[in-house]
This record gives sequence, C-alpha cells and structure tokens, in this order.
Amino acid sequence: MEKLDELDVQILQKLGKNARRSFLGIARELKVSGATVHERIEKLKESGVLEGFFIRVNPKKTGRLVTGFVGLITSQNKGLRQLIEEVKRIKEIEEAYTVTGKYDFLLKLRATNMDELQTLLTDRISCIPGVIRHETMIAMTTILDRTEPLLGPNVAGSKGC
Repeated sequence: MEKLDELDVQILQKLGKNARRSFLGIARELKVSGATVHERIEKLKESGVLEGFFIRVNPKKTGRLVTGFVGLITSQNKGLRQLIEEVKRIKEIEEAYTVTGKYDFLLKLRATNMDELQTLLTDRISCIPGVIRHETMIAMTTILDRTEPLLGPNVAGSKGC
C-alpha cells in the first residue's frame, strides 16, 4: 500500500478508539460518505495495514492478577523451531519476541497468582528443550497500555527530526 493519507489515518484512529463503531458513524464525523469509509477500510484490510478487529479483556477481571516478563537464554541450536512451538503451546504466554541483548527471547505471560507463575516457570518453561536459563520480572503496576494505533512514519505529511 502507498503511504496512508489523512483520511486513512483518521479512520484508523476512530477504529482504534472503538472498533465497534459503524462505518456510517465514522463517515458522518469525517464528513465523507459511508461508501468511502467502507472502501477505505477494505483497502486497509487487503493491504495488510488493518489486520482485524479484536476484543480487549481486563486480565484482572478474569483472574489473571500476575503479569510476568521472562527473558530466555537458549542454546541457539537447531532445536529453536521446537522451542518456539513449545512456547506457543503455553496458553498463559500472551506475547513472545526474539530480541537483541542479553536474552534470546522475551515472553509476556499472565498467571492467576505467584504459585501458578512458579509452576509455569519450573514445570513448563524451564523444561522446554533448548532453554538454558531464564530470568523473570514481575510487573508491579501498569503505567501505560496503549490501545490506539501508532501511525507513522508511513503517513503522508509526517515529518522526521
């Protein structure tokens, strides 16, 4: 897709605030036709800019009171594909990244309590073939959790430094 224009950005910002908004409601606010908004959203989906519409669940309301970040140090051998597949099987892991620096992988997970976190670390994560060592950081508070999309620098008219 070419650079996003101002209308694309405005549509994405409105959907970022509330993905359940009607296309017609967005169109009225932006003073364009409903068909224009519908066409733009379809193009954004087709180009891969807009990947989907998702629900957001409050983990504390569903009993997931502990958020942990786990840095994995691995053996870096041919078994990394299996390690990745094992990580994907652990439902408590919400996000997983390959990273630079001290760790090879960074995992974000949620547990109901410290006992469950301990069990995840000792009985599940430590046992994955290829994991040499892990370090865990527990989030004390969440100070920022953005839900609206960060748009740029692929935005028409965006400026650099």
